[in-house]
Amino acid sequence: MSSLPTWGAWAIVAACPLLGPVIAFLVFLAVAVLDRWITGPREAPAIVPVASGEIGGQLGRRLAWAASHPAPVPLVHSEPSAAPPLASSPPL
Repeated sequence: MSSLPTWGAWAIVAACPLLGPVIAFLVFLAVAVLDRWITGPREAPAIVPVASGEIGGQLGRRLAWAASHPAPVPLVHSEPSAAPPLASSPPL
């Protein structure tokens, strides 16, 4: 490892968090395919209802968040007020 340049070591350190989820997804996909192959086509894997529920929930939250913005409140017109001079005392 002494011949490994510093930038190479940092590239490996930076790539691990980025590639970790991709590798985990590919392993999960392989397990789902093997499960489907072993159990046969008549049984749906449990990931289908779970994934569809998650996707539907995310979509529902996104649509509800976009629709929850209230209409802008119209501004009320008021007459301009004159500021008293700085050296005056407040009225009693």
